[in-house]
Amino acid sequence: MDKHMKAFLAVIVLTISSACTFYASKQDPDKAAIAAVEFARVAFVEHNVDKAYSLLDPEFQAYAPKEKLAEALATVTSPTPPTIVTATESEPVPGQEGMFIYLIGESGSDKYYYRLAMKGSEGKGYKVAGIFRNQGSYPPAELKRPLQVKRSTSD
Repeated sequence: MDKHMKAFLAVIVLTISSACTFYASKQDPDKAAIAAVEFARVAFVEHNVDKAYSLLDPEFQAYAPKEKLAEALATVTSPTPPTIVTATESEPVPGQEGMFIYLIGESGSDKYYYRLAMKGSEGKGYKVAGIFRNQGSYPPAELKRPLQVKRSTSD
């Protein structure tokens, strides 16, 4: 390989690595948490399927009609829906425009553990693109970080 080709490849590698860094820097865990908590308030606490549906990413809406969302919400809020939901952690999704927000729902002494896939960026805002519930707290992950400000439906 001649030195011009090596220099060209070095420029390509630097461009790609700086683009990845720039791309990741456009994520805002606090903004994503605010959007996630708003969705949780509307969907899990208030049970307002119509408004919750409007907070979904358009691609998720295309995948899941309102009736499917209502079924999913009934499942993830069973046996009793939470009265308070708090966003506790975030996790970037490398190479994707979005992040995961981890939430804990509470109803009396019961706790529910949620993970919302949030599609978007700091500039575009965030919409829910996936809803998951786990039996216990989600395990630690390499990129998962506590939120600097815990957002809650009780705020």
